[in-house]
Amino acid sequence: MSTEYYDLRHPWGEVEVEETPEYFRITLWDDHGSEAGSLTLRPEVGQEAVLHFFRDEPVCQSYYNGQGRVLYELREARTATLVDEYGSLVKMEKLRKSCLRSHDSEGAGNDT
Repeated sequence: MSTEYYDLRHPWGEVEVEETPEYFRITLWDDHGSEAGSLTLRPEVGQEAVLHFFRDEPVCQSYYNGQGRVLYELREARTATLVDEYGSLVKMEKLRKSCLRSHDSEGAGNDT
């Protein structure tokens, strides 16, 4: 089973999500680390709204090869926070650590 991951669109540099039963809050920072602002939405529309800040093309994908997860980096991620195809936010560093093996965009393997 494979999972694709997407990075933030320019000019966004970081995103944080706070989800409660009452609201869904998206806070964004620009590429220079300045807080751009927050959106507070109804919980039922928040998850879909956050996806609009991410690119349409994946930067990497992981799959389970029977011995562990392998991460293929399709291109360099522009941001440290990624979203998977299911809408969950993940830090690139944490994703790399969760994989037994990582491949760069050329397909050469690097053990991690």
